[in-house]
Amino acid sequence: MLAGTPVQSNRPIRQRIVVPARVVQFGLDEKFESDPYDVDLKSILSPDEYTTAVDDINRSLKPAQPKAFDQAAFYGLGTMVFTAPAAYFVYKRKRKRKKLLLEAISRFNAANKNLYMLYIQPWASFLTKY
Repeated sequence: MLAGTPVQSNRPIRQRIVVPARVVQFGLDEKFESDPYDVDLKSILSPDEYTTAVDDINRSLKPAQPKAFDQAAFYGLGTMVFTAPAAYFVYKRKRKRKKLLLEAISRFNAANKNLYMLYIQPWASFLTKY
């Protein structure tokens, strides 16, 4: 094989829908965008199915949102009294959010046999059609 020639693969090319996220609560949390307007759905999902799936994920992440005390501790970081509790609350909330997100994704994958949702990084979630 010559150098620089493309390699042919028999694997099918998977179509992906990137679910964008937006920052809420002054940067303390993020939500997945449920409006399918700017999302290229590639005929994998209908707009209603997409909205329903993303709203379900956002609803399941609600217990991991920061509470008023978390926000007060975070914005009081200038004082040494609030530094340790704020770091602890952020750590706990991120662990809880990741656990809830993976549970919601597994529920989605169980309900939709021809689709597969995969969480890759904090700012994107992928829906892949098999």
